[in-house]
Amino acid sequence: MRILRVRVFLITILLAKQDTDRLRSHKYQQLPLITVEEFLQGQPEHGDDGEKTLMFARIHHELKEREELENARQELLKKKQSLIADNQKWKDDLASLDKDLETFIDVRTPWSFAFTLY
Repeated sequence: MRILRVRVFLITILLAKQDTDRLRSHKYQQLPLITVEEFLQGQPEHGDDGEKTLMFARIHHELKEREELENARQELLKKKQSLIADNQKWKDDLASLDKDLETFIDVRTPWSFAFTLY
């Protein structure tokens, strides 16, 4: 019975520790930010900032970087769609030429046979 109480007690402590850890870990701490040193190399004006201000600046910097990357992605997507449309146009033109060539060959065949006789 005593072993059961000890196990319950240990489980309770473990669960309390997990809850405490969960409460201490915020979403911003899970963001894949660049290191403080890298940030300060690119943004030396934040060198004297406090920890909270520095974290806010790093998060803001990450937001700007992601927005720039998203804009670049959107531009590339537009370019891709344009290239796909151009490729489809060329493909349709080539299919039309192929059809015209087949028609020309079909029309030409009887005439070439007639010219080979003479």
